[in-house]
Amino acid sequence: MNFPERLWIELTNHCNERCKFCFHGNSKMTRKKGMMSRQLFAKVVDEIADHDTKMVTLHHSGESFLHKGLFDCIRYAKGKGLTMAITTNGTLLDKDDFEILGTGIDVINVSFAGMNDEDYLSVRTRSGFAEVKNNVTKLADKKRELGARTKIKINVVATRNNIHKKDGFIKTFENIEGIDSVFIRELMDWHGNVDVDDMKYKRDMGIMDHLWGLKQRLKPPCPAVYTSVGILWNGDVVPCCFDYNGDLVMGNINNESIYAVWNSELYNDFRKSISTRRKIRKNEICARCRG
Repeated sequence: MNFPERLWIELTNHCNERCKFCFHGNSKMTRKKGMMSRQLFAKVVDEIADHDTKMVTLHHSGESFLHKGLFDCIRYAKGKGLTMAITTNGTLLDKDDFEILGTGIDVINVSFAGMNDEDYLSVRTRSGFAEVKNNVTKLADKKRELGARTKIKINVVATRNNIHKKDGFIKTFENIEGIDSVFIRELMDWHGNVDVDDMKYKRDMGIMDHLWGLKQRLKPPCPAVYTSVGILWNGDVVPCCFDYNGDLVMGNINNESIYAVWNSELYNDFRKSISTRRKIRKNEICARCRG
């Protein structure tokens, strides 16, 4: 198997928001919360730098901007020649006067909770649509001012309450100079653990042109287990970025290398166990996605 093409690194699984459609919103995350040490992050980066990894994303089950060493971590990784991305809820983008742009980060993905004020507040109540939009606008302004090459990508989850507002949302952000792309994400129920029944939309509501997610739901085998891996804040290695509780731990990089875990008998047996639709239906987590 050699080495994964993409890594998801969880600097923390703490979050400053409680979104209605997220496992943080109903406290379904039961594993211990914490922050990845800078030493462990450096260990991961040092190993990645020796391989041909195409992308490292600072995201898994928390808000990376809560990590006090975020900017230092990014600079360290960029110093090793890595392509770095981060996914954020956008509420802390202005931290230290948008210092994130000075780190050399390649991609910033900003996730909105709604398409306007009312829609946003129906999902996320600790911040507001205008607040995050203002952060994004200023981020784009700062990007132009610095001449930064960072790509800024905006996304929002589609629900039955907001799907008719999608064109206005897309137009708003596509018209901001410095924003590189805007897309709509599919609503998820996190393996049935989050009740989103009152938010579901019909698949024929004219969203396919901008929808990211549906096209990912293909037949087994799941390509992600052959191309990407998640590393949780405590060093646990999981095969899926949707495994927020760390139920499918393949190893721990405090004791092993990423290479060793990725090519281990345990990991390969797991890949075989979800290689067909019949097999995948026996896996509680994977069956929700590809069963």
